[in-house]
Amino acid sequence: PAPARAQYVSIDLGAGLHVPFGFPENPDPAPGFHATLGFGGRPGRSNLALYFVASVARADYATDRELFESRGPFRLSRAVTDVTAGLRALIPLVRFVPRLRLLLEVRGGVSFLDSSLRQLDVVTLHDSERDLALAASIGIQYRASRWLSISLKHEFTAYLNRNRIDFPAEVAGYTTTPSRGQNATMAS
Repeated sequence: PAPARAQYVSIDLGAGLHVPFGFPENPDPAPGFHATLGFGGRPGRSNLALYFVASVARADYATDRELFESRGPFRLSRAVTDVTAGLRALIPLVRFVPRLRLLLEVRGGVSFLDSSLRQLDVVTLHDSERDLALAASIGIQYRASRWLSISLKHEFTAYLNRNRIDFPAEVAGYTTTPSRGQNATMAS
């Protein structure tokens, strides 16, 4: 049998630009943050590293709009928090540079969406919903030392079961759509 390979614990902290889609107000891209904890290693004599990962990511979006002349300006704010878990694979890209690896991830979990409609800095309507989230990532990781890796990845997250009425958006005069998600490019 193949000798056992070392097991590793991985902690990633990162930030990046999150671009939402499917929200009726088309909010601008916003900074987001993530923290990921992983446990895994290399099976057998393989150079492939597999990890079980759990991740928390957060992004806040806001859109200002003049709704009705008699009511004044409104601000529609969104806070999206994803809690997911799944698998990460790290595959060496070049045989002679094993520290440069392709990073692939697939995770599933839950997404929390908090929406607030404000007029003159007073919350006029607040809504919270929870949905299933499916995230997939692809990127490059460079292992600088035994204790430090640097990565750049692009992540796509789709939110499932968004068939509810988006009350804050409806009150703000937007037509809602049931499919939403976000793209994020992150460094950690």
